[in-house]
Amino acid sequence: MNEELTLLEISPYYLNTLMIDLALEFAAFVIIVLLMVQYARRKHRTLELSFFFQMCLCNLFMTLAFAIFDIVPVVCPFDADTIIYHFVIWNILLWIILRIFSVTLFARWLVFVDYTLHQSQDLLRRRYKPPMAVYIAAIVMLFLSIPVALHVSHNAVSPLWIFAYYALSIVPYVIMIFFIVAAYVILYREKKYNRIPAYIRLTPTTLCVIAGFVADMLWGDIALLPLFFALGLLFANYFMYRRLRWIDPKTGFFNRKYLPELIRFAKKKQLTGATMIRFRVEQENEAVEMLIRSWSPTHSRVITMGDGLFLLVSEAVKDSMAERFISLLTEHANDLGITAEAGYETDPEAPVEMILTKYIPQKAV
Repeated sequence: MNEELTLLEISPYYLNTLMIDLALEFAAFVIIVLLMVQYARRKHRTLELSFFFQMCLCNLFMTLAFAIFDIVPVVCPFDADTIIYHFVIWNILLWIILRIFSVTLFARWLVFVDYTLHQSQDLLRRRYKPPMAVYIAAIVMLFLSIPVALHVSHNAVSPLWIFAYYALSIVPYVIMIFFIVAAYVILYREKKYNRIPAYIRLTPTTLCVIAGFVADMLWGDIALLPLFFALGLLFANYFMYRRLRWIDPKTGFFNRKYLPELIRFAKKKQLTGATMIRFRVEQENEAVEMLIRSWSPTHSRVITMGDGLFLLVSEAVKDSMAERFISLLTEHANDLGITAEAGYETDPEAPVEMILTKYIPQKAV
C-alpha cells in the first residue's frame, strides 16, 4: 500500500507560498466585505448598486475558491506516487474556475457601466442579448476546457488536442478584452452625444484588472488576481460614491445639490444651448416617478428640487418639440390622475449656466 502524504510533507517550501496566498486572500476578503457592508448601510437601493453588489459577490467567490484550492492540498493526504499529478490537475481546475468568475465579473461590469450612464432597464434588455450570448459561449468553452485539459495532462496526445486546449484557454481572454473595450465604447458614445457629465471612471478599475492578469501570468501560483480585482472594485466604489452624493435615494433622480455642480461644470466647459422642462405635481409618489422616468429623453438629466418640482435638462430643442413633449407628458399625467403643470425654456445660444442659475434657490447661490 502506497504511503499517503500531504503536499507540505513532499514540498515544505509550499508553506511560504501558502502564507503569501492567505495574506493576499485575506486582504482581498477584507476589501470586498467592507464594500458589501457599505452597500448594506446605504439608503440608496438603485439597480446600479445591485449590479455593483453582484460584482462584489463574484469577487468574493473567486477569493474563497483560491483559498480553498490553496488549503485542501495541505490538509488532505494523497498517494505519494500520484500527488504531483493531482496537484497539477488541481491547479488546472483552479485556473478554469478563476476564469469563469473573471468572465462573469466582466459581463456584470459592462452592464453596470451602461446602466450607470443611462439608468434604463429597457435599454439593457434591448441591447444586451448579443453580449450575453458571447458570455454564455465563454462559460461553455471554459467548461469544455476541463475535460480537454485533463486529457492533455494525462496522456501523450496529438498536436490537435494541444491546439484545442490552448484555443479554449485563449478565448476567455479575448472575450474579457471585448467587454473592456465595449465599456469604453459606451462611455465614449455617451460623452459624444451628451454634454452633461457622467460621474463614472473606467480607467482606474481597468488598470487594476489588467495589472491583475499580468501578475497572474507572471506569478500564477500566487493569489494576486482576486486582490487586484478587489482593488478595481474599490476604485469603482469610490467614483460611484461621488456620484451618489448627487442622487436622491427615493427616486434615483439627481437631487437639488446637483444643480450648482452642473452649473460649475457648464461654466468650466463654456457650454451653450439647453432646454429646461419644468414639471410640478401636487404630491410626489411612485406613479409620478415612473411617469417622469418613462418620458425622460435618453440624453437628459432629471433633477428633483423638492416640493413636487422636477427639472429635465437636455440639449436645446425647438419650441414646437418642447411644447409637444409637455402636452403629451401632462396628458399622460392626467390619465393617471396626477394633477400637474409644466413649462419650458429653451435657447440654442445662451450659456447653459445662465439658464440653470434661474432655478437655484436664493439661499443656495
